[in-house]
Amino acid sequence: MAFGIVGDNLSRSTATGLIRTISAIFNSAVEDGVYRGANPALLPGRILKMESPEDEESADDSEDIDCMTQEESKHSLSVVKNHFGSDYPLYLTALRTGTRQGEWIALAWESIDWRKSFISIKQTVVNGKLRATKNRRGRRIPMTPRLAEVLRERKRAAAFESLASGKPARRWVFPSPTGGPMDPSKLRKEFKKVLLKAEIRADPTFHSLRRTALTGMAENGVPIASLQRIAGHSSIEVTAKCYLNVKPEDHAGSINALSLLDGDGTARVNNRTVKTDGAECEPDANSGVVGVVGYA
Repeated sequence: MAFGIVGDNLSRSTATGLIRTISAIFNSAVEDGVYRGANPALLPGRILKMESPEDEESADDSEDIDCMTQEESKHSLSVVKNHFGSDYPLYLTALRTGTRQGEWIALAWESIDWRKSFISIKQTVVNGKLRATKNRRGRRIPMTPRLAEVLRERKRAAAFESLASGKPARRWVFPSPTGGPMDPSKLRKEFKKVLLKAEIRADPTFHSLRRTALTGMAENGVPIASLQRIAGHSSIEVTAKCYLNVKPEDHAGSINALSLLDGDGTARVNNRTVKTDGAECEPDANSGVVGVVGYA
């Protein structure tokens, strides 16, 4: 007997409950002599290939998930900006935060702390429904100055659109045309168009943007403990298993490493403010550049 119940419509926990119920029914039927065969649902764990939360997170960032190089990432962003302009904020958010697809689909404007340059991740979208994040713990992710600038502009455009249409402002940062959370299947199709236009190998999936972002952070100096918090892993062991091979070091701070990925911002290096092209500049109190970022 095959149990084809784990898929897009059921979570693993729901499927587990269903199979255990089926197993109990078969046990009773066998004991009562109503059913003479072996219980096909005797081992629910084996049927579902149950994993611990850490294993699920590892699968989320497994070695099977391909990712782009930093050069490919920057090139793809340039292509998106020049040819798919309206999608640029979305791709930049994905590649500068390392959030899971469902998390930034569920990103609401009230989750952005403009003053402290943080994005709070508290919810995700699974099968079109809002749920708590994967490990049910919220986290805060620092925004690079470039990302903050792009999202501010998107918020201004959304406010203008709302005023012009006379409709209430949309809650979501990246809404669907109807105003609700966007459809992941549409995103996948759009991503294929980006890869084709950018002439990048077709192996990366949209989910691999997360792996690309987190690998880039590690390679540019985000400490492993900070990377764990940004990724939302339940333990540092999960993060180390996925990203320790890039040997991250504690440089000037997470925000600086993230800013370096932009290639057009500023960062604190050796106690001085520099542009990412290497030129030195004067500190600007309004620039949003900080040396070390704290987490909660």
